[in-house]
Amino acid sequence: MYSRRFIRRAAREIYAVTVAERDLLRQQFTTLQRQQDELLGLLRETQSIVREARQEAEVRVAAAYRERDLRRGLKAERDPNRPLN
Repeated sequence: MYSRRFIRRAAREIYAVTVAERDLLRQQFTTLQRQQDELLGLLRETQSIVREARQEAEVRVAAAYRERDLRRGLKAERDPNRPLN
């Protein structure tokens, strides 16, 4: 049979190991939370940049279509025998 002293010492060692593991896991969790926050910030920033680029591209495409339509209109020859209305 084990002595009380041995059992107490073993219990203290097990407790110390458990506390150390808990503290390490807390530290890792905190680090992961910080990394997640940083990544979410980068994601939001990237989404904002993409949104702005998309809006700018849509404006450019609309301008290109307008310019194309104007050029087509200028190139088109009107049939003088056809009424304007």
